Amino acid sequence: MGSGRSSEVLAGVRDAVGPDVAVLVDVQYAFPDAATALAVLGTWQEYNLFFVETPLWPDDLDGYRRLAEEQPIPIAAGEWLTTRFEHIDLMDRGQVQIVQPDIGRVGGLTEARRVCELAAQRGLQVVPISGKTGISVAAAVHLAATAPHCPYIEYMPANLTASGLRRDVADDGVQLTGGRVALPTRPGLGVEVNWDAVAQYEAAARKAYRG
Repeated sequence: MGSGRSSEVLAGVRDAVGPDVAVLVDVQYAFPDAATALAVLGTWQEYNLFFVETPLWPDDLDGYRRLAEEQPIPIAAGEWLTTRFEHIDLMDRGQVQIVQPDIGRVGGLTEARRVCELAAQRGLQVVPISGKTGISVAAAVHLAATAPHCPYIEYMPANLTASGLRRDVADDGVQLTGGRVALPTRPGLGVEVNWDAVAQYEAAARKAYRG
């Protein structure tokens, strides 16, 4: 999508939701380099975006720094990183303003909490990534509840997703009301695992692995 078409889309979204609703844009590594990203982001500044997520590949730390220094829209990234040390590089060298640990990839709740603490020390916000299964969604809600510098989480209700893993494996126990989520009330993470679905996915995985 070119900058002209993307600006039309953002203008339509902003017009539809009004000036007081936060708009978060995920471009999924759409730009090959910082110069290309800057040319497009320069046309988006009037739409008052809360952030632009993952405009560059995660190892382009110098590119992320350029985006942070040369245009005003906050930049978010971190979903592919696997330790707090990579997040330190992204925050300190890449200068991102919003940090996005994926609990299932970064090393579980403990390492995700460390990433959140490191972000807090730097005055940065966190918006954790989730969505693979109801288990990861519930974990992200619990993580957000411990991080006062976490304004949002990534949340897709199971009935709106095309992912069978997200729909079938577990009920996350999360209730979304008025744009806010509450902690699950069941024990532990609050999930209810569908063991029949787990068995089906396990059988399919074993078959695929064996060829």
